[in-house]
Amino acid sequence: MFPSLVDLHHKNGLDLGDTYKNDNACRTFVQAIGQSMNDDLVEKLKNTHFFSVMSDSSVDRSVKDQEMVYLTYVEDGKPVNQFVDIVSLEHAHSQGILDATLD
Repeated sequence: MFPSLVDLHHKNGLDLGDTYKNDNACRTFVQAIGQSMNDDLVEKLKNTHFFSVMSDSSVDRSVKDQEMVYLTYVEDGKPVNQFVDIVSLEHAHSQGILDATLD
């Protein structure tokens, strides 16, 4: 789908060239953006006094247990909820959830 999005930008007058018009470039961009967002979150957590970890389980279409992990911290006097990751669980009991979230 990424090449068609690049074409849409061309139609709207933005010249991106054809160098990045492939799925490998899309993967590289998404990974770089994700790493940048992760780095920003780590910096925010270093500068806060308290944070909490929340998680919630669900089952995906392949009937595999998944755990969603969120962090809550205070920024500028207001609580912020930040999605962190979705992790696969080997076991859906408390030790399995702990093991998956610590990895």
